[in-house]
Amino acid sequence: MERSDGFGASGANDGEFSRERNATAREGKLFGIHAGEVDSSDINPAMDLDPDFLVHMVHAEDLHLERVADSGTPVVVCPRSNAVTDVGLPPVSDMLDATTVALGTDNVMLNSPSMFREMAFTAKLTDVSTVDVLRMATINGAEIAGLNCGLIEEGRDARLVVLDGTSPNLSGAKDPCRAVVRRAGVDDIKDVIRP
Repeated sequence: MERSDGFGASGANDGEFSRERNATAREGKLFGIHAGEVDSSDINPAMDLDPDFLVHMVHAEDLHLERVADSGTPVVVCPRSNAVTDVGLPPVSDMLDATTVALGTDNVMLNSPSMFREMAFTAKLTDVSTVDVLRMATINGAEIAGLNCGLIEEGRDARLVVLDGTSPNLSGAKDPCRAVVRRAGVDDIKDVIRP
């Protein structure tokens, strides 16, 4: 555990993860767990572990969203993965009303780990604004991971992806946020700045 950033559990119905949860707590590391991907049966047992974040929550019901709101537990949604596995799409808009929501790509066996593709997919298939989608992919993800980046402001680490506004995907865009979320890709990256 001392060499990792934390532990990601597959789901409360897949096993007992209290040992791993205790280990992450001892080391001050993150503990995330998949919940509500196939059905809602593992959401409450996952939340009983007091995770740092939940993953998926496709089948979250009102009582689960209330519990998430009360506990302040963030959620990482992976809509492309959920579509590929045909489990449905998470209620992203309802989750945003309840807690901090970030975008994830789940795993590389199903989809490429492209946040650009995840943003476009989410914006096109959910009722969430492009501003919220961009926030989910940047600020919210950094916040959940405990990183001091994701937003350009004094005191934050300079971890930036600079996009080429003159690229075919982005030139002439009247709404830059919408263009980045719905059209940008790796070919539009001009520079990456990291400390």
